[in-house]
Amino acid sequence: MKSLRSNPWALALLASLVLNLFLAGLLAGRILSSADRMDAMFRHYTMRWATRVLGDEGRPLMDQVWSRHNSRLEPRLQELRASRKGVADVLATEPFDAQALARAFDRLSAATQAAQQALHPALVELAGLLTPAQRKRLAAADYRKSSSPKSGAEPPRK
Repeated sequence: MKSLRSNPWALALLASLVLNLFLAGLLAGRILSSADRMDAMFRHYTMRWATRVLGDEGRPLMDQVWSRHNSRLEPRLQELRASRKGVADVLATEPFDAQALARAFDRLSAATQAAQQALHPALVELAGLLTPAQRKRLAAADYRKSSSPKSGAEPPRK
């Protein structure tokens, strides 16, 4: 059996295979990465996001802020969960009713806005209690693929 070194076609085929696998991996990574970023875009600026970014060191402050805002937040969050369930229920119903789905999405949009309006003052209060380093970590987390406290990425410079 000939070795790869003595057969240029076999060597070219192997090189082509390696290159194609490398390029396919890059493409797959890019596709999956963009889907993760889009999904992550809708998880930012929540108390869960802040907890994930700040870790255990931020939990006492977050608990303190949450307890002060919970009475306004919890009903909005329940409405949001119910609206999401409403969308799922309409999607699962046969025969499909496009108008019912549009109404369910309108309710979801309104519930999302109401929840954000209740949540943002809590996040503003939390940010005011954080150290400058902690606020920088929150700022940097918005630009990172991962919002873990271990990642040390800096936000992009403008």
